[in-house]
Amino acid sequence: MIHTLFATVAFLLAAQVAHADAIDRIRETGTIRLAHRTDAAPFASLDAAGQPVGYSVELCRRVAEAIATSMPGRALTVELVPVTALDRFETITAGRADLLCEATTVTLGRREQLDFSLYTYVTGRGSSFAAAPRRRQSCRVLAPLAS
Repeated sequence: MIHTLFATVAFLLAAQVAHADAIDRIRETGTIRLAHRTDAAPFASLDAAGQPVGYSVELCRRVAEAIATSMPGRALTVELVPVTALDRFETITAGRADLLCEATTVTLGRREQLDFSLYTYVTGRGSSFAAAPRRRQSCRVLAPLAS
């Protein structure tokens, strides 16, 4: 069985809120709220000084920088919002944060509530074993694995 994890970041916004509305709110307030995990290294965790670091956090910071450059003459404040595995999606759908900086699996159920970015990190897991001799009995070699 192959299990694939898609790390998605940036603009995990409530589906009922259009992207334009979120960008407009960010421009109006001058603040972007980045939700991040503190326990999901190497994607998102805290460094020795207690600051969020990791692959996903860096991607979100770069999204914030891109939004800031689209607002000439205005400063953009980045607010960091710590979340847990249990409240991360609710934080976005409730409007307490604008972007979720973490690796998460995209599912149909989650797509009903959130909008996801393009995949930013893809990984998979599988099994391999030595090829059995080409004879009818080779299937018996695998029989113990089936139970």
